[in-house]
Amino acid sequence: MTPQKGERPNEGDEYWVGLRGTNNRIDHCYFANKRVGGLVLQVWLSADNHLNNHLIDHNFFGERQPYGGNGAEIIRIGHSWSSQLESRTIVEDNVFFRCSGENEIISVKSCHNVLRRNLFYESAGGLVCRHGHYNVIEANTFIGHNLRGTAGIRIINQGHTVYDNYIKDVRSFGLLVRVGVYERPTAETDVKQEPLTSYHRVENVDIAYNTFLNSSLELGSGRGEKMPRNVRFAHNLFAGQTPELKIVRADEVLPGFLLLDNQWAFSDKNALSAVSYEQVREGFKPIDMPSGLEQKEKERIDACIFTAGPTWYKAVNENVNYINTNR
Repeated sequence: MTPQKGERPNEGDEYWVGLRGTNNRIDHCYFANKRVGGLVLQVWLSADNHLNNHLIDHNFFGERQPYGGNGAEIIRIGHSWSSQLESRTIVEDNVFFRCSGENEIISVKSCHNVLRRNLFYESAGGLVCRHGHYNVIEANTFIGHNLRGTAGIRIINQGHTVYDNYIKDVRSFGLLVRVGVYERPTAETDVKQEPLTSYHRVENVDIAYNTFLNSSLELGSGRGEKMPRNVRFAHNLFAGQTPELKIVRADEVLPGFLLLDNQWAFSDKNALSAVSYEQVREGFKPIDMPSGLEQKEKERIDACIFTAGPTWYKAVNENVNYINTNR
């Protein structure tokens, strides 16, 4: 029986799975319908032994209804206090189906993790590098069907690689690169004055070969004065019906970006020339909509939904059938 406590923020919570120690694997499981507060899966870091080397793969994370507040992520890797430590956890080949507890589906709060080939389907939230550095976000697929709250990737902090992700029809943002409040902490940083719970400057980030289809790009969102620095945005496809490009404080933000050999494919052939920022116009090339995107999407979805979770379990098959019918 589902506990009655904790169904609203500040009413208490419970965690379903906690990973401690090293070299653990969670695979081919089915998690769904969590109502109370707290995470489905938490990776704990120890200050003395923080190289976890966990593997979280081929799981099916089913529906989670909106919780109404913070603390309802599906997966969190680390905490703010441990965010400058290496975890080296791998999260790959999982399905996140209608995971809408809060705006962070996966919250990365540690360093040197890999998140790849996951499918986020009709989930109101995003994959968020909230704290930590040098994380790899590769070959993930986001299908939002324009549902409220659906999102892609949010970048904070430094050294990340965002490569070959496919983001389609999300409502909140396809990519959001945030402004920082503080610099990256060092051994000399007074974390009481510059708390680890805050936002640190985005720097030395590579964003390349991604597809943003009917999904917005937001550069420089959020409060703070630490503008992104040395961010390479290269060989990406920005496409759809109408370009949604939001650049906050462009004169301060754009100098931190290198826009290189990106493609711009929108119905209005003059949309790029109408952009007021010369750096953006020079960093994109207008093209016709590329062929093969539907096939690429199908192959990525199939690769996830037919291998994740316990395939013999009825609820998994019902979710897979829904995806097959509605894509």
